[in-house]
Amino acid sequence: MAKEVTNYSALGAEFIATFTLTIAVLASTGSGFSLAGPFALAIMVAIIGPISGGHVNPAITFGLWTTRRIKGAVAAQYMIAQAVGALLAIVAARIAEVLPSQFTVAQNFTDSFSRTFSLEALGMVLFGFGVAAVFSQKKQGLEAGALVGGSLMLGLLFASLFGYSAMLNPAVALSSTSFSWVYIVGPFFGSAVGFMLYDQLANSPKKK
Repeated sequence: MAKEVTNYSALGAEFIATFTLTIAVLASTGSGFSLAGPFALAIMVAIIGPISGGHVNPAITFGLWTTRRIKGAVAAQYMIAQAVGALLAIVAARIAEVLPSQFTVAQNFTDSFSRTFSLEALGMVLFGFGVAAVFSQKKQGLEAGALVGGSLMLGLLFASLFGYSAMLNPAVALSSTSFSWVYIVGPFFGSAVGFMLYDQLANSPKKK
């Protein structure tokens, strides 16, 4: 799924997909645990996978870079396109009045640094682990979309078990009024661990 050379089509695809994902998440805010994010991500990955690889998340792009699946310059451009897509989605959501004035990533402002970091990172380990499998096994189309969307859902479900409403996406989390750098560091760290863990298991010697 990964592309070696960045082009305008790939950047445009990442921009559109992240814009769409952010809108879906914002539109479903306040409805409890929602499948809108995983469902929107699955569709976007299936559509743009052949064009850009279907990252739709700076943390996923970071995980791909840490495991040498994508070059640094390409990763940086992808992250910029994703962030711009999310920011414009926030503007559109405010214009359409679907963005709550006090929308937060966590359920409240009192979540500690350690709790926020841990749940964003651990949820992202599950998500990144699944995405690493998709890239390694060269899944495409609906199959890739289903696996990526399902992996995101598992990561979100894990966080929700502890009463935490995670995003697992630094670009989408930009829409939070309580946004801080922990929503970047946590997912980036978790994604790198998830990708490296998958590679370690997949490349370990097989017993006969």
